[in-house]
Amino acid sequence: MTTSRVPRSRPDPGLPVPLPRRAVRVTNDFADDDAVAPLDLRRISGILRRRMGPVLIVATLITLGAAAYAFTRKPVYRSTAVIRLRDSRGTIIPGVTGVEDPSLGGTQVNPLLSLVEVLSSRTVAGTVVDSTPALRVRTHGIPLSSVSAAQVSPDRERDTLFMTFTEKGSIFPSAGESPPVPYGMPGGHPGFYVTIARRPAAAAATVELIPRESAVSAVVQHLRVKPRDNTDVVDVTYTAEDPALARSVANRLIQLFQVINTESVQQESRARRVFLEGQLRDADRDLDAARTALASLQARQRALSARDRFSAEQATVGGLQGRREDLDAQRRLYRSLLDKLQASPGGANNSAILAILSSPGLAENTVIRQIADQLSHYQNQRDSLTSGPYGSAPTNPDVARLTALIASTQERLVNAVKSGISVLDARIAPLDARRNSSASAFPQLSRDAGEEARLLQTVDARTRRDEELRDEYQKARLSEAVQVGQVEIVDQAGPVSPVGQPPIRLVAFGVFLGLTLGVLVGLFIDFLRPTIRRQRDLADALQSPNPIVIPRFAGRRPRFAAPRRHGTDTLMMLADPTGGSAEAFRALRTKLIFSDSSAELKTLLVTSAVENEGKTTLAANLAVAYAQQGLRVLLVDGDMRRANLHRVFDVNRAPGLSTLLSGAAIPAQAIHRTKIENLWLLPAGASPANPAEMLGAASVPAVLEFLAKEYDVVVIDSPPVLAAADASIIGALSHGVLMVVRAGRAEREVVRAAYDQLSDVGATVVGAALNDPDGEIVRSGGAYYFYGYAGAHGSHND
Repeated sequence: MTTSRVPRSRPDPGLPVPLPRRAVRVTNDFADDDAVAPLDLRRISGILRRRMGPVLIVATLITLGAAAYAFTRKPVYRSTAVIRLRDSRGTIIPGVTGVEDPSLGGTQVNPLLSLVEVLSSRTVAGTVVDSTPALRVRTHGIPLSSVSAAQVSPDRERDTLFMTFTEKGSIFPSAGESPPVPYGMPGGHPGFYVTIARRPAAAAATVELIPRESAVSAVVQHLRVKPRDNTDVVDVTYTAEDPALARSVANRLIQLFQVINTESVQQESRARRVFLEGQLRDADRDLDAARTALASLQARQRALSARDRFSAEQATVGGLQGRREDLDAQRRLYRSLLDKLQASPGGANNSAILAILSSPGLAENTVIRQIADQLSHYQNQRDSLTSGPYGSAPTNPDVARLTALIASTQERLVNAVKSGISVLDARIAPLDARRNSSASAFPQLSRDAGEEARLLQTVDARTRRDEELRDEYQKARLSEAVQVGQVEIVDQAGPVSPVGQPPIRLVAFGVFLGLTLGVLVGLFIDFLRPTIRRQRDLADALQSPNPIVIPRFAGRRPRFAAPRRHGTDTLMMLADPTGGSAEAFRALRTKLIFSDSSAELKTLLVTSAVENEGKTTLAANLAVAYAQQGLRVLLVDGDMRRANLHRVFDVNRAPGLSTLLSGAAIPAQAIHRTKIENLWLLPAGASPANPAEMLGAASVPAVLEFLAKEYDVVVIDSPPVLAAADASIIGALSHGVLMVVRAGRAEREVVRAAYDQLSDVGATVVGAALNDPDGEIVRSGGAYYFYGYAGAHGSHND
């Protein structure tokens, strides 16, 4: 602009224009622009305002999904029964125990955990499924509780019943033209019958029979067996969609398991009793033979004189004989076990072997007992895998592995028994030698006397052996007769309880999760988009060096200012004349005054690429800054679509620009003097039907030229470049264009597209301003230094 147009109130044109009263530094050096400060609440709030759409979409979708899940999910109920592991058999009959030896292969075994594993096994679950056909039923169209009973043939794996419901009963189409089956009566077809207790609300339904193994898997999946800490009490919990089914299955589980456990203990006692019966018969036969031989000898010779003389020696010999008889009896027991093992490879005669191992004579040998327990354990595992209609084949890897383990363990047991026999032989040999030595010391002892002494000792040893076996046999009979096991039912399954959270809590969680994810999505989108956040970004987009930054405003609103719009005070130059925002506008004014094109910069168009960038606020404050410099300034509201400047300066909208361009008013009627010295306002006027055609009329250049002659500076506020053609038309007729970009909102490509559009019509972009109402620059690594110097009021020397 030329100085000849400066009014008398303007400073001497020969003097330099005074700089603002405080030192102004817009941002820190570009070298520091890449540093990114952490997020704070103010920045997050600004981002969420810009990305409110994605945030609300994500929050709404997740909330609706949570609500749909909460109100459409099928309810699931849980029922718990309580059992206890205790030795009830030992309580009923002292000395008789039903608890197995806790040592297995040298490793300590917890009987309670073993019980838990057995109760959770597929074998127990299969027994429950076989006794509860309802577990194999799945309904579609009606709740499972509508089926009060089901009958399934053992050989039926899959089946489906289609039915419709009438007032008289259920109709099964597969049964042909059969009459309706009354409610409460079984209906279906051979192999699969169901009973519908009452008429359901649905008109039709389907009842499906699933395979047994699938039902067993479902029972195992919904079963939870947990022992209580530091007790022998176990909680058995089952979950199901039908509360009655959940309670009945939990009770059925503990009842069947109690029966299974009792039968297992009784089977063990029965095997022990059978073995002891055989041992007792052999012992009785041996005792009778010894007594018969002794009676026959005594009948031949009534008395022996040598017996009294050598009673002491005879007692010694008799003690040796008794010890030898015990060892010999043990040796026979070992030999019997060895014969059984060698005669039944692979555990074919398992019960006989277990019976022999239960003998007190072998129970004292811990090595043999441990190996035997291992053998029994492996055989039980193999029997569990191979037994039943769905047992595994011998070629199954697990069965083959157990078979190999059984063979190797039985071989170890055979070797251990042979070693035991060798040890007994080694112990018997010295006894025989000593007995023979003692006998040779008495040549005078007759043959009959020695035989009598031997027979007496034999009878005594066999009598003790017979008494021990008879006592063990009586215990085995009592143990077999006891109809209890190790499992005691403490509590039957009582009232059921629903599983999961209530719907209102799920919906509340969905709202919280939706808002959280929505915020994260908004932040993610904001940082993924190449928005302009710093001075360097805008300089690169517009090829304009060192754009001016307008910092956020936190001052007071003047008495005559317009109401607050968009959360900011419009006239910052008046609200806080010494604040950082006012200094930024002065810096922008100074840059434009001293720019290379200042001689021709009489009409300045202020625009932006898109809406809500702050162009109207900047245009108003820049006009005030020019007026405070002493220039005659005309502020034109060129945004006839969304006029706002008449509200800022509290004047009427019409007459205005549209009135002036249409010829319905002269400049003196359309231009309003504001309350700010040297500042006039040309409002937008009445909104025309097509603002772009009005601005493109042939009279517009003449109007702008007239206004440029009457005022030192004409600042024109226009619509966004990419929103309407108005900005491009006015920009081509103006001396210069000032682009306003809001930090953190506008994308680089959008700003560049607006710049190219202005360039295509011949408009000259003379500067750029980076509007920062949200403090985006400071939080993106930049800084502005508009504070502190002028506010010191001379408290420090320069």
